[in-house]
Amino acid sequence: MKKQERKFSLGLDIGISSIGWAIIGWNKNKEHWLEDFGVRLFDIPEEKRTKKSLTELRRKFRGTRRLLNRWQNRREELKAYFFSKFSGLKKDFDEFSKLTTNQLNLNRNRNIFFNPYYERSLAQKEKVGKVELLKILLHINKNRGYKKFYLDELEQERKKERR
Repeated sequence: MKKQERKFSLGLDIGISSIGWAIIGWNKNKEHWLEDFGVRLFDIPEEKRTKKSLTELRRKFRGTRRLLNRWQNRREELKAYFFSKFSGLKKDFDEFSKLTTNQLNLNRNRNIFFNPYYERSLAQKEKVGKVELLKILLHINKNRGYKKFYLDELEQERKKERR
């Protein structure tokens, strides 16, 4: 009698605190059977005291790092776009960047200080240069916010006041 050719498959179920496995066999006659199975349990990777995941701190730092990288990339992409559209702007921007940014400057001496809020209000009334426009857009980009976030906080405060 000829020995039948048998094949096997290994199935894994990998969880955070266990690994399940099963070996399934089959032959040319399309017969299937469960050869063996099992599970291996182990402790969940968490701090005993706080019951928090060990990866939570690492995930928090990774999220912060990604936010900072996105913030820097937005600024660099905006600068690169302006520099590619307007030749000679990079030199003027570097010179302009030497001015001190002072958001509380009341005398508004534009040759010494750059007040982004004053420049933004001025840009609504009169024409500003390309360098000033770039600086204004960089300021908006840097200090941009998300309105829904603030609306959610207001709703939560209102709910607390009603109770």
